Amino acid sequence: MDFEFESGIYAKVPTSKELVSVISAKTNLASQVKACSEFVCGAVQVAAETGCVWWEVNSQVLSKEGVILGDLRTISTPSEVKEIKTILLISPEPIETLEYISNIEVICHQDPRPEGASAATYTKVVE
Repeated sequence: MDFEFESGIYAKVPTSKELVSVISAKTNLASQVKACSEFVCGAVQVAAETGCVWWEVNSQVLSKEGVILGDLRTISTPSEVKEIKTILLISPEPIETLEYISNIEVICHQDPRPEGASAATYTKVVE
């Protein structure tokens, strides 16, 4: 799948093969991905024509039936001009069967990251 492009921002969900390739090359991602054996995870690859001061990724965790379990906001570090960055989306939702992350929206921020902003915020949908 090719990158989707909108307003100077490129984004795509990597295939399993692409993700394995990136993880093997970046040790910091390899250590993060261990959580994905217990928790529902996803990934997105992003780039921006201008580079970003910080990235915000909003997504939803869904059950295998497509029911929204919760909203996940992931904040990531800066990127250079047109640098492809892989961001892991790690929810605190335990893996039970075929849960997945979808409805991914990426935002490239040019302003300073807010003080005390958490790297990941999960809001569980009331059952």
